[in-house]
Amino acid sequence: MVEWKYGLTIPQVEPEMCIGCGACEYVCPVLPEKAIVVSGLKTHGLAEVGSREQAVDHLEGRDFPF
Repeated sequence: MVEWKYGLTIPQVEPEMCIGCGACEYVCPVLPEKAIVVSGLKTHGLAEVGSREQAVDHLEGRDFPF
């Protein structure tokens, strides 16, 4: 989440981590419409981060829902 206008925060996609799975949309608590919408892809991509350890290090200290 990043600061936006009027003291609000909005989701920010990190392309090096995103594979287009839609998990962020699934866990988004905003109602009635989600704050982030993921459009389906014919083929999911691969994250640029090479290992689970690198991914965990990349997210350290962040509030990540899964």
